[in-house]
Amino acid sequence: NLTTGDNTNDVDWANGSFALDDDWSLTMGSMRQADNRRDLIGDQNQMTLQDNDYTVGTGAMLSYAGDDMRMWAQLFNNAGNGAAANASSYNYTLRGEFMVEGAGWGQFDGFSCADGAAAGTLLGFSYSGHDEGDSAATNGSETTWTLDAQMQWSGMGLYVAYSDFSDDDDATQDSDTLYVQGSYFLNGDWEAYVAYTDTDGSAAAPLDGNIWTIGVNSYWAGQNARWTIEYNMNEQGVAANTDVATIATQLQFYF
Repeated sequence: NLTTGDNTNDVDWANGSFALDDDWSLTMGSMRQADNRRDLIGDQNQMTLQDNDYTVGTGAMLSYAGDDMRMWAQLFNNAGNGAAANASSYNYTLRGEFMVEGAGWGQFDGFSCADGAAAGTLLGFSYSGHDEGDSAATNGSETTWTLDAQMQWSGMGLYVAYSDFSDDDDATQDSDTLYVQGSYFLNGDWEAYVAYTDTDGSAAAPLDGNIWTIGVNSYWAGQNARWTIEYNMNEQGVAANTDVATIATQLQFYF
């Protein structure tokens, strides 16, 4: 099935993979849709506490990883809520990344960049589509493309992503989203961060407006033991979530 990350109990990664050769591999099972770099980073390595609305699908993925380029091609079936609602609907995603500078792909598995860490820059582009299938009520398609960049310097990090969403049978749902996230180590254990989301949609679109997030991380043992406190200001204009300010704190223990 296909579900979004903020409202599902399904596991994000439950799949099997085998190598086709030194650079190519095939994966089948459940996995996150590769819509952007943030979606591909594990929850334990995210910077903020705010929801990351990623998509989990069941299907197949062909992937390639070279020295400075890598790519994913994903196809997910059964995009409806159960077999009766499926109606031949499906999702597909294509993503490519280019490592401009860095010590290896593993450097970009998290957003935090401690003092003394190697500098790195990663550029990515994703294109995904959703065909709603043969149902008369939902016969249409949706597409999303995203251009993003993840940058790291000693003690500092920056992530920028711009996405464009289009619904071919309901233009009122179209929207553009800019996401910017920056972090800075105050000392060896304390890290401050700021994140900004700006979504431009019509009055009928699900989201329209911006979100500001300000917080600090205290690392006791890297990501294995971390304390976070953040202040979130949501002004996205959704009727049930208009001008909401939240203070949240979390202890993370990861093994």
